[in-house]
Amino acid sequence: MDELGETLDEFYIEYRKLQKHMKLRMKSHFAERTDGYIEIWQYEGDVRGKLLVREKVESDEEDAQAQCYRKAAGSIRHLLNEIRDEQQLDRRCAG
Repeated sequence: MDELGETLDEFYIEYRKLQKHMKLRMKSHFAERTDGYIEIWQYEGDVRGKLLVREKVESDEEDAQAQCYRKAAGSIRHLLNEIRDEQQLDRRCAG
């Protein structure tokens, strides 16, 4: 598998983990002559809420799309760690 394919697999594994905690929508754009980006938004019903992740890469960067997805996967891992820490704190306070 190529680098982009592996990076996409990694990204979507993390994205699906985050989906278990909240309703999400993702928006991305990549083209040859424009900067690429990934945005992940939290939704309440059909209403767009908080922007959780926004990663951007310049179009002239090498493997820009793979790089952007790799950064976004890292941002999602960070969010998941924050959620886990909050849940552990809640259990300690409740127990």
